[in-house]
Amino acid sequence: MPIVNRNDVPQGLLLGEYGIPGSGKTGLAAGFAKYMFETTGKPVLYGDWENGERVIPASVPMVLWVPDATKDPLDEAQEFLMEGRKDIYSAVVTDTISSMADAMLTSISMKNLTEGKTTQRMKATTAAGRVINHSTLADYGMALVSFGQWAAGHLSLLQKGKHSLWLAHEKMVEIKDANGTVDVLGGPDIVGSKLTRSAPKLVQVLLRIKVVRGPQGVERRIQVDDDGLYLAKDRFKSFPQGGQGITVVRGAMTVEQFDAALLEMGVKVWRTVFTRAEMLRGEIRKQGEVKNEAVVPQTKGVVR
Repeated sequence: MPIVNRNDVPQGLLLGEYGIPGSGKTGLAAGFAKYMFETTGKPVLYGDWENGERVIPASVPMVLWVPDATKDPLDEAQEFLMEGRKDIYSAVVTDTISSMADAMLTSISMKNLTEGKTTQRMKATTAAGRVINHSTLADYGMALVSFGQWAAGHLSLLQKGKHSLWLAHEKMVEIKDANGTVDVLGGPDIVGSKLTRSAPKLVQVLLRIKVVRGPQGVERRIQVDDDGLYLAKDRFKSFPQGGQGITVVRGAMTVEQFDAALLEMGVKVWRTVFTRAEMLRGEIRKQGEVKNEAVVPQTKGVVR
């Protein structure tokens, strides 16, 4: 078994959250950005792949990064990671990996990068004469590889002690077993169904923000465990089984007060995750020190 240097073990956290539009993903991400600044004194690099439409409170210190529409999304995704490695940032936020992966797939299809593969490409022409290439299975395969390479690029960030938060839309995918039985699974919307199923393997914490109808109207909760239908994961056991409510009741609050309360709720969620993670890491470090002391050979006294 190879010996792992403890200094080579990633120290940063790779986190994820997903939900339907309007569920509060951006608000929770804003809380992450604020918490990062409060604890490190450094802003996050916030990658906005949603056409610059993210609404983040001005009170949250962050550096907004928007991909250049004139450049290839495949290159821009790597440029974003390179920028995130700079010491001026505490973490990187990708909003959303769903839109980024879609941009990768579109680029591959439009440039016909998989030309020569066995799958026949379908094309359409608009009234203005613009040719549209339909995505093939080979395109999806290349998009999966491209996203995988981008995800693997986070290792250098984590080893530098930086954290990363992925936001994603929610989708349902069909799962077919060996007997041909079709089932459905809910998870992050990443190109194809394979990445949706494997999403929990990529991150340490995957929170699903679900919107439910409650006694006081619409309520929001974070799901932290896989319930057989929707994926979720909490490796650090930061939250109680069954999740936790994150609803902020507006009541008589002004818009500014309500926005501030939402932001603080997001900070509270991520403070819970990081506090629990650090506690567990402290226990692991302590166990390692005890184990190392146990194997130190004892020197016997010499009788003269």
